[in-house]
Amino acid sequence: MGAFVSGLNAGTAGFSRADGSFIIDTVPDTQTIKYFARGIVGTSGGQTLKTEETIGRRGGLYANASIPVASAASNGADPSIITLTFTNPHGLIPGCPIHVIVGSGTNKEEATGPFVVKSTPTLTTLTYTARAGAAVGSP
Repeated sequence: MGAFVSGLNAGTAGFSRADGSFIIDTVPDTQTIKYFARGIVGTSGGQTLKTEETIGRRGGLYANASIPVASAASNGADPSIITLTFTNPHGLIPGCPIHVIVGSGTNKEEATGPFVVKSTPTLTTLTYTARAGAAVGSP
């Protein structure tokens, strides 16, 4: 499921990284959604992003929207930059939310889940940044 979030607290450092379209990671209760922002938001735990103007709109994933991946590579850093190569042009641009399922490789869980396209070096490749915590090897 996807969501569009806007009207966040501009007084929170990095708030714009949490503003926009995202793929929801979990829904812990009827009042809360959790998603991965495009980068670090806030300077300490417990800071709020909600304001009176904050809105969240439900979105969705398109059926059969998967794009077959020809190959994947990692730069081996922590966090790892993952490069996906497709047989055909993917049509995505930097900032697009994606959901990736990595089937094998060292620390594959850091590269699996919702992410945002970091760059599109060619029409058939894209990069994204895996979660920090361990280097991803041979996805």
